[in-house]
Amino acid sequence: MYPIIMVLSHRRSGTHLTIDSITNNFEIFNSAEKKEYFTLDHVFNKSKFKSDEDILNFLDILVTSPTVLKSHSINDITRYFNNCSSLVRNRVSEIFENSHKVYVYRDGRDVMVSLYHYQKSFNEKTREQTFSQFLRDPCGYDKHCHAGKIYSKPGFWGEHVNSWLSDENVEGVRYQDFIEDSESVLKRISSRTNFKLVDELVDLTMRKDGENLVRKNQRLINKRTSVSFRGGRVGDWSSTFSDEDVVYFQEELNLVSSSLNKILD
Repeated sequence: MYPIIMVLSHRRSGTHLTIDSITNNFEIFNSAEKKEYFTLDHVFNKSKFKSDEDILNFLDILVTSPTVLKSHSINDITRYFNNCSSLVRNRVSEIFENSHKVYVYRDGRDVMVSLYHYQKSFNEKTREQTFSQFLRDPCGYDKHCHAGKIYSKPGFWGEHVNSWLSDENVEGVRYQDFIEDSESVLKRISSRTNFKLVDELVDLTMRKDGENLVRKNQRLINKRTSVSFRGGRVGDWSSTFSDEDVVYFQEELNLVSSSLNKILD
């Protein structure tokens, strides 16, 4: 196995809370040298890499030292990385196969609300939509791996979560568990990876301070990576979803798997 922890997730599921908690709480990432994470999905980015050779050389170097990798890939690497050459796709698959994988997931209803507010920050169409309209719009991200299928947003979330949580080689981490007891979650990841935790754990979850949410502990060795933290409250969906939205979400989820109901908070 490579000295790598790969943090996998559907968008807006606690990805960066997980990344930051790992880089600040495991000895392997806690040296004097700052450890950066890398988004593996960036191998799609032609502005970062000019050729397959550039990508392959970069990946060869990447796996030689302790690293946290991030990906929003579905659990079908060939489909998700189908825009890459077969050489790059095979190398990426090999890295997936030989990395410790952690899949962080969150109540899909909270994910939908978080996606809505996040996209409003940069997308004019979303800014003009009500939440109910946004929820019912077809899923517009990762279309390259949809294989011609039109996904609803709840349906794509359901398929994403279901595919990874059914993989026995993946440590599933529920966002709510991270919020309520991050130490237990970190110990589970440590047990799965055999990477040792630091003596004094850093709690990167949030606490209420007046009207604001702030980090419980600011003693960071590696910098925070979160790009847009709005609130991260568990159950925030209940103040946004209408009764009709709840029914729609449930119906779309049931088309994927009724077993997904057990992970809704």
